[in-house]
Amino acid sequence: MNLEQVLVSSTVSGLLVGSICTPFDVVKNFWQFNPACAANRASLSASHVVRLLYSQQGVSGFWRGVVPAYATIIPANVTFFLAYERRRPDESPAWAGVKARAAAVLVTAPMELARTKMQASIGIPGQNQSFRQVLSQMIQIGGVFSLWKGVIPTLVRDLPFSAIYWQTTEYMKAWVERLAARSAPAPGGYLESSARRMRQRGDAPFSSIPDTSAAGSPLSAHVPSTSACCSPRSSAASSSCGAPTRTFVSSSLFQSFVFPFFSGAAASAVACVVTHPFDVLKTNVQASCHQMEPNLRQMGYLHLVSRGFVDVARTVYAQQGLRGFTVGLTPRLLKIVPSCAVLLASYEVTKYLCSQSLIDSM
Repeated sequence: MNLEQVLVSSTVSGLLVGSICTPFDVVKNFWQFNPACAANRASLSASHVVRLLYSQQGVSGFWRGVVPAYATIIPANVTFFLAYERRRPDESPAWAGVKARAAAVLVTAPMELARTKMQASIGIPGQNQSFRQVLSQMIQIGGVFSLWKGVIPTLVRDLPFSAIYWQTTEYMKAWVERLAARSAPAPGGYLESSARRMRQRGDAPFSSIPDTSAAGSPLSAHVPSTSACCSPRSSAASSSCGAPTRTFVSSSLFQSFVFPFFSGAAASAVACVVTHPFDVLKTNVQASCHQMEPNLRQMGYLHLVSRGFVDVARTVYAQQGLRGFTVGLTPRLLKIVPSCAVLLASYEVTKYLCSQSLIDSM
């Protein structure tokens, strides 16, 4: 994919994810840090936190921080997919995902910091600030480099997440494609033709789909060549294959959306559970970035002082025990699973539309 296609795909998927999943992020960050939940944070239920947040902020409170969410997700997607799409052919998906995610985290750290702080500090006096005000305040307090506060726990959380997610996703998609290819109707099933074109273009992450039409393939005897019969640009496609070009395209879009959607959802659920303790630490580190403000210290809202990574872990364990590292897992799953599914599926669909030059004609 070229830069323009990556920008279009990343923007579409980023807008969808930011609009749909921000409420879950707000609930998670509010639960993990906000003093309103401090008394029994580890034993609260997600529904109780939702009711508490609604009683304080109303419906609009669930979309607090949506602007920095867009400002984080879209450039993060662009950075990530530009790096991931350019991985070497022999490079593992896990390592490629780790490198791409590290670049995305470093680029978007200031926006992520502002989003986390805005969402976790709902209802705290003096902290009802806009995106720009949060960034300006951070620069005034700690200088420009303070905008990267919490980048270490973010990397510790996101790098293993990406390794698990992309390795699992690639494996599952390859497995599903093989399974579908075995049951695909001959001759010239839509999936076979679509998969072959994507493999020939080297489109990640579908380049790993096996060529079932190659000589010696166990399926080659059952799946005839489709090069002449089912080319999407061939005028003979309708007559010889019994289906019009638009039907073929629609089927290809269906295949490119459904497979990434479900594999992305399953892989993200596994990665989310494994890395959640680091998300708790990351939220506490970033949300406490206003600790230098004396009015809040005097009011007793902040007990998490000396905001080192290890210090936060010790404080969470001392106050809440091991259960403290699972706080907010439910809303995080509700955010991460659909967001990763929508992100990957919408990215692949948009990428497919770009590659087929259909966007301008729709």
